[in-house]
Amino acid sequence: MTEKKEAKFLKYDDLLDIPKQQIQEHYAVYEGQIKKFNGMPTSDKEKMSVLNSIKLHEGYFDNIGGTGRAGGHIIDLLERGFGSVDDWEREFRELAAEADEWLVLAYDMEDNKLRHVLCSDSEALWNCVALLVFCAHEHAYSKMDKSAYIEAFIKNIDWEYVNTLLGKFGIR
Repeated sequence: MTEKKEAKFLKYDDLLDIPKQQIQEHYAVYEGQIKKFNGMPTSDKEKMSVLNSIKLHEGYFDNIGGTGRAGGHIIDLLERGFGSVDDWEREFRELAAEADEWLVLAYDMEDNKLRHVLCSDSEALWNCVALLVFCAHEHAYSKMDKSAYIEAFIKNIDWEYVNTLLGKFGIR
């Protein structure tokens, strides 16, 4: 049986400091990946890379749309893993500026710690839960400067959603 995907509903149509057209164009790339996935035979070796791109895009769209103010259990994990929320943000900004495809704040289930992971569409995060996904593909910020995009992303992080993931996966 051939697996079919459907685009997730976008929970917002406007974000702070990210042009509406940019959001729409980025979401259209995601929808294009779903169409591509649905048209591929199960045996196509590229299909898993396309699926990974879909899942990373879904994580990205799910974890923005908030106030950008961290709260809840994620603060404890950021402080434990990076020293402070400010130290996490500083490292995140540096890595985001260098990233070509994806930057993921992941919880490593084996090591029981947070880590930043730079990855591409064809790479998986083994034994990790992707908590915060940043899309560094140029299609995510083509209407703006990358440094302004990074700033806008941080302002729009939905930390409540991240905390929901912590609960869903039993991360303490």
